[in-house]
Amino acid sequence: FKNRTAKKEVCLGEKKELARKYIGLGLIRNVALDISGITKHQYYYQPTGNRSGRKPTKTTLKTTGTETSEVENIQVVEDIIEIQSDPDTKYGYRKMYFALMMLGYYINHKKVYRLMEENDLLRAAKKRNER
Repeated sequence: FKNRTAKKEVCLGEKKELARKYIGLGLIRNVALDISGITKHQYYYQPTGNRSGRKPTKTTLKTTGTETSEVENIQVVEDIIEIQSDPDTKYGYRKMYFALMMLGYYINHKKVYRLMEENDLLRAAKKRNER
């Protein structure tokens, strides 16, 4: 067993191509898929190539006094940069979320994280003490 060579792994695309070849030669689909080692789901699956889910919004609600208005996310990022420019504030996204809420933004902590990540404004994660 020591001198035995490992099986070469064949990628899914090559397996699909092999199954198409067998089916083209007149073999029954299920038999061709069994020979090539893929399922029907794998054979017929066509990836869409895009992310699923809701698209991120480009605006954020901000209240000033009694008036509520929509501001661009660029303005939010500028406010984040302004808050971080103060040497006394070493805020991560969680504290930044509360700081933005104090400024009147109606914003979700996940959106704050996304905006800070997209603009390289996140702080490095704290190192945990090993026990």
